[in-house]
Amino acid sequence: MRIINIKENFPNVDYAKFILDQEIKYSKAIGNRVIIVIHGYGSHGHGGLIRLALKNYLPFLKKQHIITDFVFGENWGELNETKQLICKIAPDILINDQVMNINSGVSVILL
Repeated sequence: MRIINIKENFPNVDYAKFILDQEIKYSKAIGNRVIIVIHGYGSHGHGGLIRLALKNYLPFLKKQHIITDFVFGENWGELNETKQLICKIAPDILINDQVMNINSGVSVILL
């Protein structure tokens, strides 16, 4: 499991997506199956640009078979089947501070 912070240094959306793409390639190359992406939730909880862009980009990556699946932090509940699969693959994710609770500022990617 890897954790990346694509909101660090306040990149624009295109650069944040570039960082994510590079991390996906790197993670695949080293055999990592799970990425926690910290993208923030925007100022005052209204939804930041990077978060909103990922709402469209992650489904695109899944459709292109670049990633297997994903869970947006706000959907990180006990009944989410993808979360259950991720937890089987990377059980240490259950003690990670970023995803211990529902958190709309993160997303989890399954490669």
